[in-house]
Amino acid sequence: MTRLSIFCLLLLGALQGILAKTPQEIPAYVPLDISEARTIADTSPLLPVEGIWTYPDDNVTVWIHRSRTMHATPPIFDITVLQSDDARLLPGTKIGTLAGSTDPSKFKLTLFSAWNMGILSAPKSFLATYRPDHEALYMEGRRLSLSFNPMRILPSFLGALRGFRIGYDDPLDDLPKGMIKIYPSYDGNGSSRRSLRYL
Repeated sequence: MTRLSIFCLLLLGALQGILAKTPQEIPAYVPLDISEARTIADTSPLLPVEGIWTYPDDNVTVWIHRSRTMHATPPIFDITVLQSDDARLLPGTKIGTLAGSTDPSKFKLTLFSAWNMGILSAPKSFLATYRPDHEALYMEGRRLSLSFNPMRILPSFLGALRGFRIGYDDPLDDLPKGMIKIYPSYDGNGSSRRSLRYL
């Protein structure tokens, strides 16, 4: 190898090291509880879909935030756990992503749907529609016939979206599935359109 080749390889390695430290490649800090997430929300510029969300049917609260690919077009968001009744879902665990589309209110939601040797696996994709006036992210999935899997995560959410049925019709199945935004609020003062505001 010539000296010029060695120099070029060293220069290339140095450039890769510098580029790896640019802001778009540095992972954002992931909060481990609701208090930390609120602090980040209060001190950072957020896009409308970013913040703290809850999925009430499975008692899981998540943090939706821009992924490390901060300048992706359309934007990509990570979904990480803040609280969950499922002890396997530890705070900070990434359980899915939201990818933007040409319609700013429509997203491709991808969630891991199962555990495999203690690792989240089997990603499934759905349509998510953001409705700021409802403080909600509504989800719709393909209607598939699936067998029951006790190792599945978020069983209420994923089962309903994929059309899982146990052999009877329930009118409650027609209720919209999705997440409710709990922070930050639409007015920045903690108000919610879902409850009365006392002056």
